[in-house]
Formats: sequence, C-alpha cells, structure tokens
Amino acid sequence: MNKAVVKTKKSISPVWILPLIALMIGGWLVLKSVREAGYEIAVRMEDAVGITPGKTQVLFKGIPVGMVNRLVVSRDLLYVDAIVEMKKESREHIVDDTKFWVVRPEVSVNQISGLDTIVSGSYIGVLPGSSETISSRFIALHDPPTLLESAPGLHLTLQTPSSSMHEQGAPVLFKKIQVGEVLASSLGDDAMIRVDVLVYKQYEHLVTSTSYFWDVSGIQLKANLPEVSLKIGTFKSMFAGGVQFATPPGGKAVAADHTFPLYRDAREARQADDVKITLHMPPHRGVNIGAEITYRNVTIGEVKDVNLAKDMQSLVAVAGVSKKSAALLRKGTYIWVVSPEIGVAGIRNIDSVIKGSYLKLEPGTGKRSRSFTVYEEPPVRMHEASGLNLVLESETLGSLKKDRPVTYRQVKVGHVTGSELSENRDKVYVYINIYKQFADLVSSDTRFWNVSGIRIQGGLMTKMKISSESFEALVAGGIAFATPETEAQGKQVKTDHHFVLHKEMDEAWREWLAWDSDVVVTLEEKE
Repeated sequence: MNKAVVKTKKSISPVWILPLIALMIGGWLVLKSVREAGYEIAVRMEDAVGITPGKTQVLFKGIPVGMVNRLVVSRDLLYVDAIVEMKKESREHIVDDTKFWVVRPEVSVNQISGLDTIVSGSYIGVLPGSSETISSRFIALHDPPTLLESAPGLHLTLQTPSSSMHEQGAPVLFKKIQVGEVLASSLGDDAMIRVDVLVYKQYEHLVTSTSYFWDVSGIQLKANLPEVSLKIGTFKSMFAGGVQFATPPGGKAVAADHTFPLYRDAREARQADDVKITLHMPPHRGVNIGAEITYRNVTIGEVKDVNLAKDMQSLVAVAGVSKKSAALLRKGTYIWVVSPEIGVAGIRNIDSVIKGSYLKLEPGTGKRSRSFTVYEEPPVRMHEASGLNLVLESETLGSLKKDRPVTYRQVKVGHVTGSELSENRDKVYVYINIYKQFADLVSSDTRFWNVSGIRIQGGLMTKMKISSESFEALVAGGIAFATPETEAQGKQVKTDHHFVLHKEMDEAWREWLAWDSDVVVTLEEKE
C-alpha cells in the first residue's frame, strides 16, 4: 500500500506585500528626487541682512527658481556667500553674465520699491544672461539692473573725475526738457566716475559729435561782487542728480555706447575746447583762479589754475582762451595785471575793485605762441584803436601818468596812454590819444603844455600870482593844448606825429589864444 506524501507549496507571505510596496514607492521617490534635484550656486554679497536660509527665495519675474540653503562667511570676513539651490530646469540659463541682486524695501526721490518684501521678506532677484558659458559663482549687484539697459534709444557713457550724484532714473535734460534718464553710475578702475545714460529714441537725433554734457545736480550757487547766480535744476535733479546737454551745430551722428566727458557746469563745458596757454606771473602781483583775460573790454578767456614755479619764488598760471580769439596769441603779445590803484587823483581800475584783479591783452604780430610773460604794468606805448595817437617830447615826465587827461578849453578831449625814455635817453616821450571826434582840433601849429600842479609868480613881499589849469590838473596833473584860430592854421597831422611838450603856456601865445587857460589867484602886494 502506497503512503501519501505531503508536499509544502512555497509562496510569498502576504506579510511582505506592504514592505515591498513601500520599498517600490521609496525607490520611485528617490529616483524622482535624483532626477528633479537642483544644483547649487554661490552668490557673494556684502551682507546677509534679510536673508534667511530655507526661507529666502530666488525669483525670476515673480516665479520661484531657487532657495537659499545656507550662508557662509568668506575667509577674509569681508563677504557672505549665499549657497543657493536652483531648480534643475534653470541650469542652461544660469551663465557667467547672469545678474543677481537682493531686493529690500527702498524709498527714494525716483521711486518706492520692494514694499512687498515688508511682508514676505527680502528675496534674491535674477536676470539670466546671454553667454553660453555656464557658471556657479556670482557677485550680487548693489542695485537692481534697470530694464532700460536693452531699451530702444541711444545709450551713452559719460565720464567725470569729480564727484557727482546720479541715481538710477535721474533725468537727462535738453533745454530743461527730459529726453532721457540715467541708467547707472559706477566708479571705474581709473577712479573716473562712469554714468550710463539713455536718450529716448525719439530724441536721439539731438546728440551729435559736438554735444557737451554737464552736471545739474543739486543747487549751484556762485556769489561774488560782479556776479551772483543761483541755478536750480528740476525738482527731481535737485535730489537725485541730473545731466543736461547742448548741441552746437556742425556735428555728426554718434554710435551707441559713445563716451562723452561730463563737466561740472555749463560754463566749464563751453570752455572745454579753449586753447590752453601758460602764463609766467610777475613776482609781486598775481591773480586768482577764475580771473578774466580781456581784450578791448571783451572777455576772451580766464585763468584755470595757479601754481608755484619750479624756483618756488614766482607763479605760473594755466589759462584758457576761446578758439575764436586764438589768433591773438602770438609772440610779442603783451599781457599785464589790472589791479585797483588809489591815489590823490582818485581810484583807477575801479572795475577790478569789484571783480578782483584781471588780465588785459595787447596782441603781438609774431608767430603763434602758447607761453607768455605777464607784466605788472601796461605796455609803455599803447595805440588806441581809434582817434589820433601823438608823441609829445619833454625834458622830464613830471607827475604825468597813464590815463591823465588831455584838455582843450578845459574840456577833456583825450588822455595819456604811456611814456618812456627816448632811444638816446635825452628826453621823455609822452604818448597821448586824442579822441576821434576831436582829432580835427590838432594841426601842425598846435602847442601842448603841462598843466600839472600850480604855478607861482612873485614873492612874499610883492604881488603874487598863483595859477592852475583846473582843480583836476592841480591834483592829478594833465596836458592842455591850443591851436591858432587863423587862416594860416597849420595842416592836419597824421598818427605818431611829434610835438614839443612845454613846461607851461608861453605868454606870447596869448596873442592868438582865444581864452584864458588858467584859474588865477592874485595876492596884492603889502604896503
């Protein structure tokens, strides 16, 4: 009889079903986590104020694309590196020219921004770049990049060595009308301040190669006796800074990213192309920076800088003269200092009392020159542009000086322009100018005499006669002349004609002199 054999059937116990399912789910989650895992980058910033690991997000157009995992202080303790985990799908866009910045609440004249961070906290903004090189280390910007960096219009760069304030969004003005705005300002490696500006597309034709730009930030006050000016820009430019420009005719269109200098004010901008000259100042008289250079009472330039010469004794100045007046800068050009002079005759050069000492120029006829000696006194012989210039010969100069009056019938009809010794040094040449409308009063028979001071005839015990041409002549001195009014009157003379300057009027001239030239005081003889 056969025996029954009992065989045990092997199978998986239902007890293991749940662990297997859990294992499969876990594996799937791990696989999914690996496949969807992001990548880490480091964003270096000066501080981590408002940045919280596990909470602070990286946003692109308001969409989260990353999260700050941790903060690490640099070894030199100067910076903080935010270790950020970025989403995997953003990898190809995070390249070496990608820009990161921290968004915090900010209130300024130009804008109020980041107010949403008051509730949600600070976040890191990101702007993908256009490079093809992937990178994982970045430096956060101080300020958010402007969206106008790629806006249509003319993008320009302005450079200035002086300090200036130009916030993002500050206006760019043309004839006080806003035609653009400041995009950013930064300090270059050469210590020059760079101001990037955008001129709106509809106004870009206003900028040419002849354009010049100047700063209109804040309030500009210039106060001195001849001029007091207060310049206030737009309300926005007072606080946020601003730039204004002008465009003289004759320029050509400029390409994008063209660089222009940025001047401190409009005056400096207009004088930017002045011809620079060197002035060797006299040892005992100088001028200040800003002193004018004039020719025939027209300002043609100004002193830009004054420094000690190499010998540490004299002064050397650098001045600018307008291009229109550059033809005056030749060898033989005479430049002198005009300063106030106070004497018994009154105050001379009174205009220099108000505006300070300045320089006058008398052009030479030599070759072009850019270096000149400045003198304390005007040129000895100066020809006036109009009128009749004459030379009077005298044994001595007496009290005659430049600008002393020349009178006819006690009416001023000219003045002394200078004096010098003759070539043989045996006489003095006194140069005078007779005003154009009175030039016909002078002929070859005219007599000139010195009327300076007083003349006394007689003695203490006899009849005494005291005479003078006028009170002005008594105090300051001067020259008088008369011409015989007869049919035989001499011929008209030409410029530089020489006459004798007599010490006093000759009594013989009274026969044809139609008036008494003197104011006379007579003291009667005592009995």
